[in-house]
Amino acid sequence: FAIKDDIIDTIIKTEFTTMRAYNYFVIPTERYRLFLEKNLENPEKEIKIISNSRATAAVITDKGYLFSLPGMRNLVEKGLQVHQWLGMIAENGDNLLYLHEKVIMFDDDHGIIGSHNFGLGSTLVSSEIAVEFYSKPIVKRLIEVFETEYNDRGITQIATLPFLEQEMKDYKTTINLLQKGFLKTMISEIY
Repeated sequence: FAIKDDIIDTIIKTEFTTMRAYNYFVIPTERYRLFLEKNLENPEKEIKIISNSRATAAVITDKGYLFSLPGMRNLVEKGLQVHQWLGMIAENGDNLLYLHEKVIMFDDDHGIIGSHNFGLGSTLVSSEIAVEFYSKPIVKRLIEVFETEYNDRGITQIATLPFLEQEMKDYKTTINLLQKGFLKTMISEIY
């Protein structure tokens, strides 16, 4: 809980009305999780996240996704709006099989972009970087892309509470294994 991380420290000090974020997996550090929960308690604030789905995680690592399910489910229960990436074909023909962006947009003028996954792996294991900036034109364009992807059911699906609970039921044995002892520590530190 007391682990310092300049990027997480910057995020949790930010005041906002609307936060939009791309998260590789929803496995936040304790401080980032508490920041999300605190802001979800305020009905005047909105938090939207696009993250990987079970299908797209299978391309990279379904262990990270399955590990993230209990925490994601708890945040969705508290009001977090998560949409899961289904993949897409870009205008240039690239097949975007999984979500790899690490971007947060606060309101209409404040952004953070970098390599940090907003999780323990980026805090404890990796040497990550992020750029914080204030620019209405850049944030406006990022929001346009985010909202297009967020609202397009061909690109993202809504992670409803019943949907996440069903996935947890379907993969209960694997999730329980990943959430225990050494594996829990190792996986949380990887992502």
